[in-house]
Amino acid sequence: MARVHPIQERAHATPPIKVSHLSVRFDGKHGSVDALADVSLTVKSGEFLALVGRSGSGKSTLLRAIGGLTRARQGGVSIGDARVDAPPAQIRFVAQDYSQSLLPWLTVRENVRFGERHAVEGSSGGVTAVEQIIDRVGLSHAIDRYPRELSGGMQQRVAIARAIASRPKIILLDEAFGSVDALSRAMLQDMMLDLWKEFGFTAVLVTHDIDEAIYMADRVIVLNPDGKGIGAEVDISLPRPRAQLETREHPRYLEYRRELLGSVLAKPAENKARAA
Repeated sequence: MARVHPIQERAHATPPIKVSHLSVRFDGKHGSVDALADVSLTVKSGEFLALVGRSGSGKSTLLRAIGGLTRARQGGVSIGDARVDAPPAQIRFVAQDYSQSLLPWLTVRENVRFGERHAVEGSSGGVTAVEQIIDRVGLSHAIDRYPRELSGGMQQRVAIARAIASRPKIILLDEAFGSVDALSRAMLQDMMLDLWKEFGFTAVLVTHDIDEAIYMADRVIVLNPDGKGIGAEVDISLPRPRAQLETREHPRYLEYRRELLGSVLAKPAENKARAA
């Protein structure tokens, strides 16, 4: 396994996220289902981490546990020295369903201002003007429009701007670019990477798209298909800043793609043997 790619200097210190022997079980009409079993990992301060795996591997469950939205049956999550038992103030979510993320009776300006009013205490730097953040995501021309007047990609830009306006230390992205067309997706990926570099937050991305994970992340973790532990961990040593054409044509890009795809498709025992 490759060594961890060095994380660039960040604008402010973000506590590391530690997941320790996490198990999550859901109870239903037909019995209990183990969504995660004995998962352990650490997200470094300022890192951009991607989680991939088959459907049902527990990617979104793990993200929700990190964000304090899902309770552990065993083990747990901590941020710095604080155990996560409820949604931490320093975390913001950006979900796939942008239509449910925005307040439809508020304009773009008002939605982003809502995020600024709930800024994380102790964040470094002064308050960034709402208009500056909206300009930063390319929506100055739509600042007084309502969500219903925007395309899907534009609505997701508003959701991201609102998260950034609160100056979080950690942003959790749950298939955040999965509901838009391919061109909008590429533009959102680049915009998020620029914001990550500029504002210095830690980012954890759940995606089913291996190419997206390689393109954006410092490190990619593959969850086993049964939710029982980590199948593989790959450090992505591609130059930054990333570029849609140059990065995807880099010789190592295809090597990472082959390795990750093999791990996603492999059975847990095969990944265990490969790591040994």
